[in-house]
Amino acid sequence: MRQVLLLLLGAILIGILSYFCFIDKAGVIKDDLVSKANSAYAGKQMGWVDANLKGEDLELTRILTLNGTAPSIELKQEAEKVALNIEGVDGVDNRLVVAKVIAPVVVVEPVKPKVVIPSPYILAAAKDKDNKVIISGYTPNALIHEEIIDQAKAIFGSTNVTDELKEAEGAPQEFVLSTKFGLEKLKNVDYGEFKIADYDFNFKGYVGSEDDKTALLKSLENKLSSKYEGSFDIKAPEKAPTPKEIVISCQDQFKKILSQDKIHFENDKADIKQKSHTLLDNLVTVAKKCSNTNISIEGHTDSKGSEKYNQALSEKRANAVKEYFIKKGISKVRLQAVGIGETKPIADNKTEDGKAKNRRIEFIIKGVE
Repeated sequence: MRQVLLLLLGAILIGILSYFCFIDKAGVIKDDLVSKANSAYAGKQMGWVDANLKGEDLELTRILTLNGTAPSIELKQEAEKVALNIEGVDGVDNRLVVAKVIAPVVVVEPVKPKVVIPSPYILAAAKDKDNKVIISGYTPNALIHEEIIDQAKAIFGSTNVTDELKEAEGAPQEFVLSTKFGLEKLKNVDYGEFKIADYDFNFKGYVGSEDDKTALLKSLENKLSSKYEGSFDIKAPEKAPTPKEIVISCQDQFKKILSQDKIHFENDKADIKQKSHTLLDNLVTVAKKCSNTNISIEGHTDSKGSEKYNQALSEKRANAVKEYFIKKGISKVRLQAVGIGETKPIADNKTEDGKAKNRRIEFIIKGVE
């Protein structure tokens, strides 16, 4: 019995001794690994890593626990690699947290809009028959903008002015004076417009008479600034021609057509040759334009044959032309066919050339009675 007790006591003593040996060994391992870790992190300038062992158990003392705050996710991962490269470390419990990155406040200076100068620099004003005026284009600033519109309203009436102006830099010299000049002249037309494009000043208008046109053109040309190139297009109703002027104009048109050729007939007949139809059609066109006139168609012959025969032939030929005109739309009331025969020659009947010239049709234009 005593022997058994001694054996048991010995076993207990051996166990106690082993335990203290284990504790002592574990402490040495812990101190060694922590020292290595701190040295490694110090060398990497990672002082923000707090390295320690996971526990007192010998199996756990080879696992490093990393605490602290890593500046970035990349440095957190790098700290773990450093730990695994330390001799004797079996594993890493990476508890590092990543610091929140606060973005720097960037103060953005407001960007001033770039000033765009129109090219060409335009202002236009248009007036209609009802005295309504639209002003469009550009003006240098708000003050001048208001000045121009106020002048327009004073001239044409407040309710008659439509303002479509925009403000922009870059106006040419004497721009305001030229604009006011244009508005003043615009009141003198029934309707019209002016346009300023850089140093070009273009004015168009319609007035009631030629006298108004002359006066307006004179005021435009003499008063516009010499810095501007002026272009003026003023129209007035055309003066109606007198009845005498109408007759003269129509007679001249007939003569011009007949100077190119004459009306040809079959020999000793009143049948018009086909080749003369184009010439006759041109004469008909003039007759239609000269609607306020009457037309006398005179037939002439040479002296070949008897006077009675020639008189009858000339009447027939004049009537043939009259019928052609009627078929083409000329009122028979306006037309008179007359046979002159051989009594009014324009050339010598002794030559063939003279006889050919005497065989002719003449048109006498008369005013309406």
